[in-house]
Amino acid sequence: MTKCQCYAVRLVCKHGGSKRAAYTEGVELRAIEHHLMKARQQMGMFGNDIRMYLLWDRWTRKDEGELYDE
Repeated sequence: MTKCQCYAVRLVCKHGGSKRAAYTEGVELRAIEHHLMKARQQMGMFGNDIRMYLLWDRWTRKDEGELYDE
């Protein structure tokens, strides 16, 4: 994923939706939605699939050492 795609997914996870993320961060809604669409395509997810955000969150937490293999 590109930096912009990562940023868009992170913003939506942080703010709970693309509209709120765009308003709060001062980013155009169309830009966020475009990068989300491209991120979905790269991850093989179609439509508004919540799994994309769950996978993203787990991936970032894994990099931070918050998840542990059992």
